[in-house]
Order: sequence, then C-alpha cells, then structure tokens
Amino acid sequence: LARRDPPDLVLLDVMMPGLDGYDVCRELKRDPRTRDVPVIFVSAMSEVDEETRGFDAGAADYIHKPISPPVLRARVRTHLQVKAWQDSLNRRNVGLEAQLGERIGQLERLRDATLYAMVSLAEFRDSDTGNHVRRTQEYVRVLAEHLRADGHPALAALDDAAIELLAKSAPLHDIGKVAIPDHI
Repeated sequence: LARRDPPDLVLLDVMMPGLDGYDVCRELKRDPRTRDVPVIFVSAMSEVDEETRGFDAGAADYIHKPISPPVLRARVRTHLQVKAWQDSLNRRNVGLEAQLGERIGQLERLRDATLYAMVSLAEFRDSDTGNHVRRTQEYVRVLAEHLRADGHPALAALDDAAIELLAKSAPLHDIGKVAIPDHI
C-alpha cells in the first residue's frame, strides 16, 4: 500500500502475525491516501463482537470463512462499484471547486472594477477628492492593521483579505459628493 496509487479495495484477514487486521484497517483509515479504500474483512472469526470490531475499525464489509466464491465476488463487485461512484463524485467535486474558485475570482475582479469606477467618478468631479479618497484608503488599511496587531476586539478576527476589502471600500465614503450640485 506504500506504492503511489492506492488499491480500489482491500481484502483483509483479522488474524495475522504482528498487527492484526483491525489495526491495519485503522491505519488505512487514518492515511488520507487510503482513507476511502473499502476494506472487506475475510475471517474465520464469526462472532458478532468480532464483526462489530471490524466495522468500528472502518471496514466496509465482513465475510465469514469458509467463503463462498459467488458471495465474495458479488460483495467485491458491489464495493468496487460504490468506490467507482465515490471516485467519480470526488473528481466532479474537485472540478466544481475549481469552477467556483474561478467564478469567485471573476466576481472579485468585477467588484474591484466597480469600486474603481465609482472612485474615478468622484475624482472626475473634484481632483482634491481624488487624492483625499486615496489617502483615506491607505489610512483605513494602516489603522485596521495596527488595531488588529494590538488585539483590538473589533478587528482581531480580520484577516489580510478582509482588511484589503475594507481599504478598497474606504474611498466610497465620499461617493455622495457625486450627486451634489457644484454650486452647493
């Protein structure tokens, strides 16, 4: 199992030299590479307590010896089909997460462009406002970073992305000036 590609299924006996099957199964379930590999115990131990231990260790199934080849084939086929569907769903989820990340990036770029357009509108109306909004943006960034570093309760939970969003939004504090006639 240390090879690069994990198997699709593991048939495992309970009674083995060294580690028993339950310990091996628990190790497989702890390893992120083999966590989703179904384990089927094949054992002469047929007590309910032994089956329960197997399922508690993470087994997908428990087959008693002597085995019936048709039963073993049917259960292996069923677990391989389930594993194939899970793998397919996992690949689909990875693709969807990538698409979501791309869409979020597009939305962030659109938000930034919208903020830039609104700030540019304010600058167009008043060149003094343009410099003022840029200074305010930097003041907000520096102040938020300082308060976070000092452990201020209101800002202690902010990460760099949240502070950046605050700074990007700060220039909007003067956006109302755009609608006020020049003679006022």
